[in-house]
Amino acid sequence: MDKEKVEKIVGDFLLAFGQENANFSVAATEDTVSVSLQSEQSGRLIGYHGETLQALQHVLSLLVSNEFPGVRTIIDVNDYKVMQEQALRNLAIKSAQDAKFSGQPIALRPMSGYERLIVHTALNNLSDIETISEGEGDSRHIIVRPKLKSA
Repeated sequence: MDKEKVEKIVGDFLLAFGQENANFSVAATEDTVSVSLQSEQSGRLIGYHGETLQALQHVLSLLVSNEFPGVRTIIDVNDYKVMQEQALRNLAIKSAQDAKFSGQPIALRPMSGYERLIVHTALNNLSDIETISEGEGDSRHIIVRPKLKSA
């Protein structure tokens, strides 16, 4: 993959979005492009619960895949995704502890599929806790509960 070409696509994209002063770096492998963006206007780029960032990633992904079909594109602003993933892992662990202590299931807030994957993965290796997804669409959420003991 031509990293310079990817950097030009990203630079043009940011310029079109009014982010001419944003600093970015691109890491490219055979099948993934990761863009790390540093901006003083991070709130505008991230949006409410990361919705704008998700939309930006989708559009940038389309632009990159036009030039490099089959390549996955990830964009992060001021390490927002890294911090969100850590917060989700912390929430998962705290919920597991609460479920274990109380013996009751803990229902988490509705989450995107990616967020649910992080929670499921964070608790996957616990032998006494299980996670299940419930609900439909925007209401889909995770239940963290103690595993039922088999008789």
